[in-house]
Amino acid sequence: MTILSCSITMAFAGEVQTSLYSVYDNGMLFKQNEEAVFAGTGKPGAEISVSLFNSSDAIVCEGNAIVGSDGVFSVSFVAPAGSFEEYSVVLTADSQEFARLENVVFGELWLASGQSNMMYPLAQEKLGKEMMANGDKLSKWLRVLIEPAYPEYNGSAELVPVDAQNDIKDARWVTGEDDSIYGMSAVAYFFAESMLQKLNMPVGILNSSLGGSAIASWISRDAIDNCPEVKNILSTHGQYIETNNWNEAEQDIHRDMSANFNLRTNALKNFRLSGMIWYQGESDLMLGYSPEEYSAQLELLQNSYTEHFNYKDGILPLIYTQLAPFMYSDDGFNLVDWNIEYSEFQKENPDSRAVVTNYDIPSTFTKEVGAIHPECKEEIGRRMAHAADGLVYGKYTDYSAPYPTNIEIADSSIFVTFADVGDGLTVNGNTLHGFAICDNRGIYVQANAEIINKDTVRIYSDSITAPTSVTYAYCVGNYRSNLYATQNNKTIPASPFKWNAPENAHYWADKPWTDCDDTLLWHNYSDSYGAYYKAWYGKDAKVKISSSDAFSGENGLNIVSSSESFTVNPALTYKNGASTVTFDESDDNYSDYGAISFYVRNNGSEDVIFNRVELYKNILSYYTPADFKAVTIPADGQWYKINISLNTLVMSNDTTDQSFSNNVLEGVKDIKFAFSSDSDANISMDNIRFEAENEEETASSPVFNLFEKINSFITFIISLIMKIC
Repeated sequence: MTILSCSITMAFAGEVQTSLYSVYDNGMLFKQNEEAVFAGTGKPGAEISVSLFNSSDAIVCEGNAIVGSDGVFSVSFVAPAGSFEEYSVVLTADSQEFARLENVVFGELWLASGQSNMMYPLAQEKLGKEMMANGDKLSKWLRVLIEPAYPEYNGSAELVPVDAQNDIKDARWVTGEDDSIYGMSAVAYFFAESMLQKLNMPVGILNSSLGGSAIASWISRDAIDNCPEVKNILSTHGQYIETNNWNEAEQDIHRDMSANFNLRTNALKNFRLSGMIWYQGESDLMLGYSPEEYSAQLELLQNSYTEHFNYKDGILPLIYTQLAPFMYSDDGFNLVDWNIEYSEFQKENPDSRAVVTNYDIPSTFTKEVGAIHPECKEEIGRRMAHAADGLVYGKYTDYSAPYPTNIEIADSSIFVTFADVGDGLTVNGNTLHGFAICDNRGIYVQANAEIINKDTVRIYSDSITAPTSVTYAYCVGNYRSNLYATQNNKTIPASPFKWNAPENAHYWADKPWTDCDDTLLWHNYSDSYGAYYKAWYGKDAKVKISSSDAFSGENGLNIVSSSESFTVNPALTYKNGASTVTFDESDDNYSDYGAISFYVRNNGSEDVIFNRVELYKNILSYYTPADFKAVTIPADGQWYKINISLNTLVMSNDTTDQSFSNNVLEGVKDIKFAFSSDSDANISMDNIRFEAENEEETASSPVFNLFEKINSFITFIISLIMKIC
């Protein structure tokens, strides 16, 4: 489809040209039933007129204005209702036509802003790549204002203006039929495509985002200067910049306050919005802001945009997503704390805000963009559209991510009541995952959970008889968490939370291998790499995941061996050259757990012996429980629970008869379960659990320290030799 240029200007000898700003173009969209404003520059005192013509070439609306003494004008009319009718707009200056816009439509207009996960183009998104490869033409009723990644100012794309600009050079409107539409935000596309179907009218997107940008770069200087709290926050972090210290050639468009507002957002001020979708926060987290400091800035952004875009129906609706899983710290918990604050921020003003969760969306990514950029954006956009259905268009009363409103302890269980559950809570799958509880020792363990009514979940563990605290989805690798709200068959995962957490707690980092449900597990283990890994391995044994081997849940681990002795182990690490490295999102500290248990069943015709559990910190030796006696698993097809205390350990190559407490179990690289049998073995294994027992620990002796150092040194030498070879 060919789009005609509308850069028509009027000029007379020695006179100032009259022209529209670049943000107006053929194929554009204005918000229905609102003031449609056209702005540009012209001769001071000139009379500007605008006329709207329908498809029958009849005038529908008109407006008039005078060019101001500064040479800037704005002229408007009240837009008609949204429809699939295409209009023409003619503008004149002193009765001389200087601009004509074709294919103009009216509908719902949304601002899509943020950083790289919002900027992430449809052409790179998983489904978008397929659509583009197939040559799919998208809807002509999707209208998008595309901005340059780095708008030009004063002839350069490297300068950052100290003053807010009124236009964006080379900005242009495109329809869904234009191939360049694939350069728009993938999140915004799936949002708009969903809204187009729901509303049955054209939908427009102001596509305005930049990878790596901090939130302060999107807020005006005036707004910051008039908010002492935010001004102080920026000053504390060295991010507030006085006007007289601003160097346009040196300022950073990604980080510096007001930079993107000055280059982009201010120029959009004449558009009237239905609302705003926002995906941002990664940069501020990495810059060291606290979640509360970020919320203060996000509140200022929402309130200042309400005024900036002349939104008159309360506060500008803001729909935003939590941040995708990524290791921002050694344990990843700061990410979850941020996402919890995103939920708290929504609760402060639920009439103008909605938050969607995303931890269940596949974390697959391409190496070119790194793990911080999951390639699947479709579901995020559709969840934002579902939120808009309720927040803006009144279709639902519950449309944001569910969050706890009441938590009580009774009968050795914790009962959590949620708000925003829609038609009711549900579990995605057969077993509810993601909850952990602790008692007054502050050591969290994986908990059982069940939905007991529309809005309440019961959480409990056999090893915690007096629970004091509960968490949900509280770890960076929380993709198995599967509590959802339902709403007209749509689902939104519950928000992560923690309640009554003690100081210096040992939080539970989900260990999917313990449930023996999955053959492959996804691991993000650096900014540039990620993959699915086998969940379990066997030595002298074949292992597989099977539903017929489940004690509970969906699956269990089947182990078959014809050897006299064999071991099985979960994948806790990966190879990086000659080094063995723990997956980033894993917790390799087992020092607080006093016991381990699992269920086992003998499917064969002869007895099988469980000999021991081996916990490795290096490749040369392991720790194993000191007093554990081998357990015979009879060939009767019945399930047995094996309990193993970890409080007193011995070292495999230590001949001094020294015992050690479980506090040596920091930095565990591997866990092996050792069996033996006099004949072919076929066993099932399921529900491995770590527990926090409250027995006194045996102090480590100096002899242990010597062995630890010797083993570490030998392991280092072996790794060095392997690298050289």
